[in-house]
Amino acid sequence: MSVEMGRRYRRTMKTKKELLDKFFFLHKETYVPGFERGLIDALFNLQSQEKSVGDTQWLTDSQIKAFIQDIIVAALLTTRNGLLCILLVLLHHHDSVDRMYQEIVEVVGLERSPSLKDRPAMPYTEALILEVLRYVTHAPLGAPHGAMEDVEFEGYHIPKGSKLITNIWTAHHDPAIWGDPWVFRPDRFLDDNGELLPPEHTLRQSLVTFGTGKRVCVGENMAKSRLFLYLTALIQTFDLLLPKQGTVPSDDPRTFLPGAVLRPQDYMMRLTVRKN
Repeated sequence: MSVEMGRRYRRTMKTKKELLDKFFFLHKETYVPGFERGLIDALFNLQSQEKSVGDTQWLTDSQIKAFIQDIIVAALLTTRNGLLCILLVLLHHHDSVDRMYQEIVEVVGLERSPSLKDRPAMPYTEALILEVLRYVTHAPLGAPHGAMEDVEFEGYHIPKGSKLITNIWTAHHDPAIWGDPWVFRPDRFLDDNGELLPPEHTLRQSLVTFGTGKRVCVGENMAKSRLFLYLTALIQTFDLLLPKQGTVPSDDPRTFLPGAVLRPQDYMMRLTVRKN
């Protein structure tokens, strides 16, 4: 077992180095001072400014590589795997696709693309996104946090310096909170009038995909807004259908491939252009 874990570790570190080299050195070689193609170029510009004003340099190449690594893990993998999970869930719940499309037609229409200004008028779509984030929980564990001082919490003593990792998976599938946690049901986030539950509602407070408090993920608003725009633009134009041949894997997240970010088994699907 230890030999196999050693192989996995070496393979992981090799892949990590290849990714960092690809993103870092490719940008470094083609970087033009003062011109920004994206975040990495912006970091190179800041680095150049530091060099021009003094000898002290905080933004080293190692720091930029660390930023790139954070982006790969916290943004690229979560977004990619999250979308794979969402599309698979929607394949299994075409009734949700139909309801979402009807809301798009009523609020946005078919002559323009959805925008973030449409979100307040689209409670079902918002509820669907929240339910996908809860049901799938593709990032099952939160980022480690450190206890700054001794803490007594519900009979437990947490010493200063302890590393704390939030079990988001358990929180999102606790039957005491959700009742039927293994059922995909967007309506759980809607009230009796079909409006989105307010942020202070118990269920909304129990959804901790991005953490909570002052250490909440800084990318939460961007991630939710991108999900809204991506899904509404996709459903407005295309219908999501099962493949003509073969089957798709289960959308039960307990069957997904394990890892820091879960992902489903590979699958095929069809997109057909809607006839308006």
